Amino acid sequence: MAWSAVSSAVNTIGNLLAQEAVYLWGVEEQVDRLQTELKWMQSSLIEADAKQSKDRRIRLWVAEIRELAYDAENVIEDFALRIGSRRNGGLSSCIKKSACILKDGRMLHETRSKIDNIFTRITDLVRRLQAYGIKELREEEGPSASAERRESRRPYPHIIEDNIVGLDTDVKKLVSVIVDEESIVLSEEEDGSEWSMTEDLAEGYLMELVERCMLQVRERDVSNLRIKTVQMHDLMRNLCLSKANQENFLCYIDESNASSITTMKVFRKPVPRKMLNYLENHADSVENRCLNLSVVALLGFFVLFPEFYEAYTYMFNNFKLLRVFSYEGKGWGGMGCTLSSDIGNLIHLRFLNLRGLNFAWIILPSSLGNLRCLQTLDLRLDHEVSVPNVIWKMEQLRHLYLPKDYLVLTKLKLGTLRNLRTLVNFNTKNCHLKDLMNMTNLRELEIRGPFRIKDFNAEDLHKNPPIIQSKYFHSLSIFNDEGSIDPRHLNHLLSSCVSISKLSLDVEMSELPEYHHLSPDLAYIHLESCKLEKDPMPKLGKLPNLRALELHQKAFIGKKLVCSLQGFPKLEYLSLKDLSQLEEWKVDEGATPCLQRLQIESCRGLKMLPNGLRFITTLQQLKIEEMPKAFKERVEEGGENFDKVRHVPSITFKGCV
Repeated sequence: MAWSAVSSAVNTIGNLLAQEAVYLWGVEEQVDRLQTELKWMQSSLIEADAKQSKDRRIRLWVAEIRELAYDAENVIEDFALRIGSRRNGGLSSCIKKSACILKDGRMLHETRSKIDNIFTRITDLVRRLQAYGIKELREEEGPSASAERRESRRPYPHIIEDNIVGLDTDVKKLVSVIVDEESIVLSEEEDGSEWSMTEDLAEGYLMELVERCMLQVRERDVSNLRIKTVQMHDLMRNLCLSKANQENFLCYIDESNASSITTMKVFRKPVPRKMLNYLENHADSVENRCLNLSVVALLGFFVLFPEFYEAYTYMFNNFKLLRVFSYEGKGWGGMGCTLSSDIGNLIHLRFLNLRGLNFAWIILPSSLGNLRCLQTLDLRLDHEVSVPNVIWKMEQLRHLYLPKDYLVLTKLKLGTLRNLRTLVNFNTKNCHLKDLMNMTNLRELEIRGPFRIKDFNAEDLHKNPPIIQSKYFHSLSIFNDEGSIDPRHLNHLLSSCVSISKLSLDVEMSELPEYHHLSPDLAYIHLESCKLEKDPMPKLGKLPNLRALELHQKAFIGKKLVCSLQGFPKLEYLSLKDLSQLEEWKVDEGATPCLQRLQIESCRGLKMLPNGLRFITTLQQLKIEEMPKAFKERVEEGGENFDKVRHVPSITFKGCV
C-alpha cells in the first residue's frame, strides 16, 4: 500500500511537471526535488512492504512514508488546481488574477512552507532508519530475488495450489501470500510491460489475482471473454477490509454499522486520516470538524440520510481531499433536489458516482466544472436531470455516464475529452456529433435517444467524415424508443466502426445494416425492438467470428427464420425471445456447427424445433421458457420432436403452460 501511495504521488507530480508546468509557477524547483526524493523512496518500499509484518519498526516507518506521500500529492495538486490554472487565459482571466494577487501570493508562500515541512519529515525518516537499528532492507536478497519472486508467483496448470480459501487452517497461509514477497502485484516498470492504458494494466493485475484463485470470475463479456464481474470468499473479503482499514485505504458505511456512526469519534495520531461523525453534531467548530482523508479513500454510502442536504453540504466542505465518492443509497423520492454547489470544493476527486440519488428531478450545479481531475463521472439517474455545460472542463475524464433523461440549456461540449474511453447515453439532441471525432481513445459508446447526422451526403457516402476515429473502439449500443433510425445514418456510423466486437441495436429500423458495413470482428450482436420484416439470418450468418446472437422482443416480426448451409460458423449461443410472429425456424445441415447453448422463450407462434438441430453435436444446453404446453410436450422424451435433441445433455423447461 505504501508503494502504491508513493507511486501515485510520483506519477501525479510527474504529470504536472511534464504537462502543466505553468501550473507550478513559483515552486517548480521544489516540486522537482520532491519527486526525486519520492522516487528513491519508491525503490525501497517493495521490500519494506513485504517485511513490515515481521518488524514493527519497519511497519511504523512504512506508515509514515505512506502518509508523507499522501501529503506531498495533496499539496502539489492542490496548488496546481487552485492557483496555477488561473495563470492562463485572456483579459477576464488577467482581471481575476490581479484581484487575487495577494491571495495567490499567500498560498504560494504556504505551499513552499508545506513542501519544506515534507523535506524535514523525509530527513527525520532517514534519521530514524539509522538511529533505531532498522537493518538494510535488501541485505537478505540476491540480485535475482525479484525475478525469482515473479517466477514463484506464476500459476502452473499441473501444480495444485495449497491455498484453499474457506478452510480455517489455511487462513495464515493466505495472509502470508497477500502480505509477503510482493504478492497487491509488480509495477508496470518492473514487469517491463508495454501496456499503454491504465485499464489494461489493471486488467492484467486482475487476471493475476484470478489465476492465483484469490478472486473468482462471476461473469465474462460474451464478445471478448474479458472479465466483467468477480467475487471473493467471505474470509478473503474480511481480510481485505481489515487490511484496508489498517492502511487507511477504505471507509465503508452501510446499514450494518450505521448505528455505530453516531458514536464515532475523531481519530488521533498515529492514525493521521481523520473521520468525524457528520450527522452527530454540525455545530462543532470548523477546526474540530475538518476531515483529512487519504488520497485513495473510498466512501460508499448505503444509508438513508434524513438530513440529506445538510449532510452533503457538510461533506462537500470538509472532505476536500477525497478522491473517490460513490453514493449508492436512496434519496427522498418524489421530490426535487438541487445539488449543493459546494461539491465543486472536491477538486481532487477522481471518481464521482451519483446514480443512487432518487428524486423526481435533479439540478446539477455548474461548480461541477471545478472537478478537473475526474476520471469517472457516473450520472446514470432514473429521473430527469439538468446538466450544466461544464463537462468539457474535465479533460482527464475516461468514463462518462450521462443521465438517461437529461436537459441542457445549450448542447454539451465534449470535444475536449480526448482521454475518454467510455461514453454512455450520448445523443444528437443534447450533444454535438462532431465531438465524437476528437475522442481518439474511445472504446465503448452507448447512444440513447435520437441519432441524426446533419448535412448528410446521401449520394456519396465517402464525402461524409468518419464519426468514430478511435482505433481502440470495440462496443456500440443504440437505444431509442422515441422513433426509428435512418438506415443510411446507421450504415455510415457502422462503416467507421471497423473493428467492433459488440453491437446492440434496440431501435426500430426498416432493414438490417448492409453486410459490408458490419465489422468482421463482431462476436456479439443483440437486436431488440427493431421490427425487421426481412429475415436477418442471411446477413448475420456470414459474419465469420460471431459467437453470440440474441433476437429479442420484436427484433423480427416476420414468420420464418432460416439458418443456411455454412452460416454462423462460430456461433456458440443463440437466444430467440418474444418473437410473437415467428411460426417457422429452419436450420440447414452444416449451419451453426459450433452451437452450444440455445434458448427459446415466449415465441408462442413457433410450432416445432427445426430438424437441423439433430446434426449439431456440440449442443450442450437447451432452455425452453414461456412456451405453449403443446410445444413442451413435443420436445419432451416421447414427443415427436425429441429425436431432434435427444443428444443434448441438458434440456430444461420453465413456465410452459
